[in-house]
Amino acid sequence: MCEQLKARKDNFGTSLNALTPAKITEAAEAYNLLEGRNISLLTAVRRCLGIEDQRLASIPFRELCTLYTESKRGRDEKHLADMRRTMNRFPSLHDQLVSDISHRDLEPLLNEIVPGGRNLMMRHLRAFFNYGIKRGHLTENSITRLDFVETTPEEVEVIAPEDVAKML
Repeated sequence: MCEQLKARKDNFGTSLNALTPAKITEAAEAYNLLEGRNISLLTAVRRCLGIEDQRLASIPFRELCTLYTESKRGRDEKHLADMRRTMNRFPSLHDQLVSDISHRDLEPLLNEIVPGGRNLMMRHLRAFFNYGIKRGHLTENSITRLDFVETTPEEVEVIAPEDVAKML
């Protein structure tokens, strides 16, 4: 038993010597940041590494859109042209990793669009992000956190031919 305790003391002392004073200071600061939270330093580091692994698997938005449209080549060309227009409508997203794009990034961009157009853009973005989820480039579709605009179709107004003639 005494030998086990001595071995533990020796092992702990050896591992502690492997830490530089800077690393010890950094670990102490990390523990201070975690104080009051029910999370260990090791758990926090593992979660952070998981996020970093996801970022490494991600690709820029423009690349995701291009991969999507290439995968659908030969299908409805009008739809693919609409999807390309949607991609080009958001140049500020082009170089962002898709895993980093959140609903907070998308909402102000979508709020600038009229309701009917907003819903169309959201459907296109949802398709891009769903494709990215299937390919492992991101884990969550940011569009699911946004609301589609409720639109109520209005009755079509018929203008009498004689009124049209007066306007012309």
